[in-house]
Amino acid sequence: MHFGLVILAFESHLIPFLSLAGELQQRGHQVSFFAVNDSIAAGKAAGVNIIDCTTPLDKEQQSQEESYGKKLEIKYENYLLAVDSWLANNPHTLDCLIVDSFHHFLYLLGEKYQIPYLLIDTTIPGLFSSDLPPLSQTWSYSDSLFSRIRNHSINSLYKFFIGMLHGDQKLQNKYADLWGLPRSQEWGDTRVALAWLTQVPEAFEFPRGDKNQYTYTGPWINPSRRIQVDFPWERLNGKPLIYSALGTLLNNRTDVYTTIVDACSMIDCQLVLSVGSFTPQEVLENFQNQHPQFIFVRKAPQVELLQRATLFITHGGANSVLEALQTGVPMVAIPLGNDHPTIAARISYHKLGVYVPLKKLNSQRLHQAVVEVLDNIKLYRENALGFSKIIKENPGLTMGAEAIERIVTSAINDKLKIKN
Repeated sequence: MHFGLVILAFESHLIPFLSLAGELQQRGHQVSFFAVNDSIAAGKAAGVNIIDCTTPLDKEQQSQEESYGKKLEIKYENYLLAVDSWLANNPHTLDCLIVDSFHHFLYLLGEKYQIPYLLIDTTIPGLFSSDLPPLSQTWSYSDSLFSRIRNHSINSLYKFFIGMLHGDQKLQNKYADLWGLPRSQEWGDTRVALAWLTQVPEAFEFPRGDKNQYTYTGPWINPSRRIQVDFPWERLNGKPLIYSALGTLLNNRTDVYTTIVDACSMIDCQLVLSVGSFTPQEVLENFQNQHPQFIFVRKAPQVELLQRATLFITHGGANSVLEALQTGVPMVAIPLGNDHPTIAARISYHKLGVYVPLKKLNSQRLHQAVVEVLDNIKLYRENALGFSKIIKENPGLTMGAEAIERIVTSAINDKLKIKN
């Protein structure tokens, strides 16, 4: 089968998507990745076929003095139209589109060209489900009447206002009207997607009642299909290793990095801190000069470091948490935004670590959280290793690829039966 990978250039989405694409290629399928200028390198590293959807207009407008939100709107619409143009000029080429569930306007491409499509989620699926606490809160799961009414009310409001105001929904409505397709009934409407897959293991979920709407697999992790990162391995000194990183989207937080450094300075350990691309060089150099026993880098080989780590201080992003689960490493989460709070709530619920709310974060509280996990490392490590065992027995890439093959083959066969 020939799959088209439709995903924009967020690194946190690209990494698992491209790992899954590589697995499909290994199984004998063809995968074509609709890439833009800042995702082409990742696609090449993963070894997939690249369809360059960067437009001259995109490059020109990205250089103008636009707000970040406006630049995203331009980028999204240009991408949609570039993929649309390719599909129009290459009919009957693809058997299925694999679409990032995050961008609802991309669903329209499969419907316009009558190509079956799957939705792929890199995080907890259906985050506005009435079964779940709101994604912006670290509330734990409860089946009490109060919790159910509260969750339903807040999530309904979220969906209503996001449906009215979110740029993705506006873009979807615009092109649904232009292409003669129905508008979505509400935010999160899966329309006519064949299925909704997620890399989150079912065991990590809350005991929600709508699990059967999703296909849970396991982490889509394959470091060999990523852009390789250098690291000074010779500087590891044998002390308990605490690794920390704050992801790729909300990592412009010198204040949080400083708190992490201060908290770990009170512990006999070696901290490896990945500070991302936004941290000023002066801050990075000051960290290294003041704490020569620690290692500070802009980007780190995360999976390989987690394999050596005693503890992971994380922002609570889905990819990072799943990589920690796969390697059996306990966590201290500092949720920064997006879905981080609800993932931190699951870390606590499954006793895989603890979290410190950003509003309450200071070096003393973080130090206490780290000590809490280290003092009870046997419990937290045992629970984390339990998840690692589940993942190793049910490899996410294998499960994801098999699910896609099964679902798409069934859809193609059903279509042939109708024709005959």
